[in-house]
Amino acid sequence: MLSVLAALLLATRALAQEPAVEEDPAVKYTGRIVALRTLIAPRGGLPQEDLEPLLRVQQDSRYNPQAVRQDVAMLHRVLDFAQVEVEVEDWVAFDENGEPIPAVRVEYRVFPPPRLTDFEIEGNHAIGRRPLAASMGLAVGDPFFPDDVERVRAGALKAYAELGYPRAVVSPSAETDDEGRVHLVVRIEEGEPDRLDEIRVGGGGALSELEIRVVLARLGLFPGRTWTDGRLASAREELTTILRRRGWYEGRVAVQVDPTEGRRRLVVLVDPRRRWTITVDGKGLPGRRAVAERLDLASGARPSRRFGEEAGRTLTAGLVEQGHLEADVQVALEERDDAVQLTVTGRAGPRHRLGKAEWTGTTVYSSRYLTDALREASPEAIGRGRISPEAVDAALEVVQEFYRSQGYLSAHLKRASFKERAQKEDSGARVVPVDIRVNVDAGPQALLHHIGTDVPVPGVDTEAMFADMQDKPLNPAEVDLRCRRIVEALAEEIGRAHV
Repeated sequence: MLSVLAALLLATRALAQEPAVEEDPAVKYTGRIVALRTLIAPRGGLPQEDLEPLLRVQQDSRYNPQAVRQDVAMLHRVLDFAQVEVEVEDWVAFDENGEPIPAVRVEYRVFPPPRLTDFEIEGNHAIGRRPLAASMGLAVGDPFFPDDVERVRAGALKAYAELGYPRAVVSPSAETDDEGRVHLVVRIEEGEPDRLDEIRVGGGGALSELEIRVVLARLGLFPGRTWTDGRLASAREELTTILRRRGWYEGRVAVQVDPTEGRRRLVVLVDPRRRWTITVDGKGLPGRRAVAERLDLASGARPSRRFGEEAGRTLTAGLVEQGHLEADVQVALEERDDAVQLTVTGRAGPRHRLGKAEWTGTTVYSSRYLTDALREASPEAIGRGRISPEAVDAALEVVQEFYRSQGYLSAHLKRASFKERAQKEDSGARVVPVDIRVNVDAGPQALLHHIGTDVPVPGVDTEAMFADMQDKPLNPAEVDLRCRRIVEALAEEIGRAHV
């Protein structure tokens, strides 16, 4: 029993002699007066412009850990500093009676990143120094970190691969001195390029060999020249476009290099599959080319059981967008082993145009002004005499934004009616006017009384920038635009373009 008590006594004494755990500065200093706040760069690199107004932690303010974190993030982002250190320690301030009170001192230490002073490129023959440096992203004066070596290597390898040198070896090495100056040497072994030995083509009866070879030659693909995956892809895309433009909408083109028997043979195979024929029968319906474009057949047709039904809806919707509200289109698809027949029937019906527009409610502006604004808001539809409920609703959203740009921030516009004018039976009218009624609730108008920044911005007179907007209708979009200009001016002022 005594031995247990003795052990407990020794353990208690040991705990009593252990040093107290240091309190977290975020808790210890929060709320204290910042008696002194400094910003230093031991290795230099601070811009000539005064950065003090940009810091949230200011002398005589209350210490806030969140403000410190925001300052560190700002210094990293704005000045491209590689490292930002913060030192916070006890300090003394004096109250109104001259009595000392606990305070805090905050010091930011910033260290600029290493920068590329000069670079050398050795062993490059197929690519000149300037385009190769651009491919590697090299520019004297830019920050350069150890990880950037791999970026340089990858950029050079990509440039050589695109030129037909897939076996190039790139060896960059960088040395950084005590002043943060980086000297880079890039050594290159280009290796042997891949050159084509011969070309074989098969047009499948849809494209002639001459047509195919002309496309290949235009892309620099012929015997004795290098090739790249990018140029092969371009050849495939161009040949596929020609194939489908002629009605072979299911056709496929393969362009690849076959290295068998020690020879690099470029092989082009065209599989046209079935040729499509489009027939259009109906008054006012789009032509064959317009049908193909609307159905996007050039992207590759894939017939299905519901192809005709879906195609009919697509063509009908296209006519409705053009103001033919009574359009009705049917599509029939007849498939054979070697061909496809696409038959389009139906009618477009009369085109509907805007007749009379009635504006009700707190409109503020005249009916004529708003009707003109509606046409301007929909130049491709209403402006061209084509009207539909969807076109009216889309235009009203634009006019509503106009109201809000004039300070009517709660403005709301809604289509109340969309009515065709009565026509005589069997009149055969090709154009039918449509009268609409729009309810407008403009709401109160907001005026801009004052706008400013919470801290001064170096090199920018914010008061002058917003002077012409004072006591005028508030335009949120214009305020946002000018705030962006302040950010751009600030970036230019401190010599960086990515604030």
